[in-house]
Amino acid sequence: MDSGSVLSPTVNTPSLPLIEVKDLRVTFNLEEREAHAVRDVSFTIPQGKTVGLVGESGCGKSMTGLSLLKLIPVPGRISHGQILYYSSDATLPPTDLVALPQNGETIRSIRGAQIAMIFQEPMSALTPVYTIGQQIGEMVMLHRKMNKADARHVSIEMLTRVGIPAPEQRVNEYPHQLSGGMRQRAVIAMALSCNPRMLIADEPTTALDVTVQAQILDLMRELQQELGMSILIVSHDLGVIADLAEEMIVMYAGRVVEQGTAEQLFYSPQHPYTQGLLRSAPVLGSKHSGKLYSIPGTVPRLTSTAQGCPFRPRCPEAFDKCAELPPLFVKSDGQSVRCWARIETLQ
Repeated sequence: MDSGSVLSPTVNTPSLPLIEVKDLRVTFNLEEREAHAVRDVSFTIPQGKTVGLVGESGCGKSMTGLSLLKLIPVPGRISHGQILYYSSDATLPPTDLVALPQNGETIRSIRGAQIAMIFQEPMSALTPVYTIGQQIGEMVMLHRKMNKADARHVSIEMLTRVGIPAPEQRVNEYPHQLSGGMRQRAVIAMALSCNPRMLIADEPTTALDVTVQAQILDLMRELQQELGMSILIVSHDLGVIADLAEEMIVMYAGRVVEQGTAEQLFYSPQHPYTQGLLRSAPVLGSKHSGKLYSIPGTVPRLTSTAQGCPFRPRCPEAFDKCAELPPLFVKSDGQSVRCWARIETLQ
């Protein structure tokens, strides 16, 4: 029988941390009441590693990623917690990004230069009235203090690096002139143009066909090995997460419900929600001919005031104790789960 305890939900790792999130809470002030998009979330992103953030739409994944750069849209705000960023100088204390002014000089120097982001939709992430070269060049001139000629040279070099053909031509083209796959590569080129220490990839393969998806994932893996950067990949696609992530965080209704290595969560999922997500994914070579499994019900609204485990209305294992919110239980192997049924079994 396994054993564990109710502890901080940080995955055990020998790597030094790059980002340490502690009790993060994101709140939206609506007319009637407050809505909590992210609720007391804690995790660590190690240096040079890939962490996957997975869950259904509306679970708080994107808001968690945006929080790391203080890009929460109005009327949202980070209402509680810390986001500790460790610089490359180990002698310096970490910087709490939450405490920095929203548009202050320090956070602006970190955005793009040290922590970059691939936004969810490449067409909306690129400005339609500027060429690809102008948009990449703006990042380079701002953070690397280059002139226009040098910035253009770097833009062509980055487009070449991400596998866009005829980069000297594409650098002068507008986003609408590029295919979906090339736009996504251009967004990646822009994000990596300043050699960041960390990349936040929010649904980086959405709306791309499977061949292009595989190419984008291979590209991210190659660039990570080349640059030694950390990656936080946000996705509802378990196949994408499995292909890249070494550690995984499963979110539901704004909370972390399970966390561990990718191997632990794919081969020994503990939370009924994680199990449901895995059962919902098609398996290559499966002889099952019926309909794919679907988790009944929907994710609760952000304004929901229901008490207890938020997954209880959809959970096949719910019982009386689930009327209380379970703590995040950490097993002896480092895997953690927020579920009363597992806590009572393992203790």
